[in-house]
Amino acid sequence: ERGNVALEMDVFSSAGLRTLSRDRGSLPPVILFATDQMYRVRDRVQSRLVSLGVVASDADGEALTPKEQLLANGEHVVVVRSSSERFEQGGYACHHYLQVVPDLHDTCFELELVASGKRIAFIAFGVHQ
Repeated sequence: ERGNVALEMDVFSSAGLRTLSRDRGSLPPVILFATDQMYRVRDRVQSRLVSLGVVASDADGEALTPKEQLLANGEHVVVVRSSSERFEQGGYACHHYLQVVPDLHDTCFELELVASGKRIAFIAFGVHQ
């Protein structure tokens, strides 16, 4: 479906581990340190966005270039990198039932209307222990 972005199964969940074990015969590597877990989450999210054609990546995978997407209402949008501070600064917190600011190290994105540059949605991916 155009305009819908769904991330792949989480291999860190118990269901994901069972599926991974059954399908591939082995478990993913254990990631012990929080910093490494955060990088893993960031890399998986970015990789998935690239594979869906939402963003383009440079050779080393660090720079992401937004690709225009079409919403069901005909609006053109792009997914842009963001920061945890934008959850409050962008006005998202006051509309959300959980007003907790994402962690400084979370991987954050916003959905931006191409015509106006207005940012209309926020999402953060992080690691919780």
